[in-house]
Amino acid sequence: MERIFKSIKHFIRLTYLYLITRTNYCIYHVPKVLGTSDSLKKISHEKLSISRYGDGEFMIMYGKSIKFQNFDKNLQERLEEILYKNNEKGFKVCIPNIYKFKETRKIKYDEEVFWLEQIRKYPQIYLNKKLQNSLYLDSFISRFYIRYKNNKESGDYLKQLRSLWGNKKIIIVEGEFSRLGVNNNLFANASGIKRILCPSKDAFDYYDEILNIILKEVKNELILLALGPTATVLAYDLYKNGKRAIDIGHIDLEYEWYLRKATKKIAIQNKIVNEVENQGNIEEELNKDYQNSIICRIGEKNEI
Repeated sequence: MERIFKSIKHFIRLTYLYLITRTNYCIYHVPKVLGTSDSLKKISHEKLSISRYGDGEFMIMYGKSIKFQNFDKNLQERLEEILYKNNEKGFKVCIPNIYKFKETRKIKYDEEVFWLEQIRKYPQIYLNKKLQNSLYLDSFISRFYIRYKNNKESGDYLKQLRSLWGNKKIIIVEGEFSRLGVNNNLFANASGIKRILCPSKDAFDYYDEILNIILKEVKNELILLALGPTATVLAYDLYKNGKRAIDIGHIDLEYEWYLRKATKKIAIQNKIVNEVENQGNIEEELNKDYQNSIICRIGEKNEI
């Protein structure tokens, strides 16, 4: 009986949100977003640099702080500027692929409710008229597993993702405790890995230093960015400086959950997981390959 009441409750809530969303679609402007697989094909074939926007970036644009980045007026302005730079050759902007009901129906109930609520609360951001100027790519390219009701396509998405850095030298720019590819083989097909570690909180406070060090250290390597809203801005500025940068976000956590066949977001030992309450154990001492890959640390280490 409890399950029946829960199902009815879910149905009523979703019906309400879909009605509100459909109404907003009539009032505002619905962006066009390429699907996940097609987005990955385009990034690969055209050797694109990409900046990704999710709820965190949109919240900062709205004037709010998020968990690991305090509101910054300059960051807000840069995010607003870059969001509409989608037509530049060699660079694309990614936004959430949430505007078609056939897409939102693929994701789990909590995710579905979350994104429909985002559209309901902030239509002036998610349905901005300026977003109609071009076709955007899908910011969920790195969210290939945990959000879906059915994970049958996750393996194909992962294969496409890994091909982006296959046989390439990469430089990973990440938060101090993100540790992309540590204790898994996510980047085993890359021909070499270097890392630049940045503060895991308020990284934008160090923006100029981070950008200058990347430009100094990077030669022909592919740059992978996992640094929240700071990465969104970095990807564009690096592109303008002739470097190829992909804002890759939470891909390592998705891969960890994929390997574990997790059904919900869980803590991963030795890695920060902002989306779960209990972070688990985050140790300082890791394997020598990881330590040797670090070419620079920016800012003081953050306490967790």
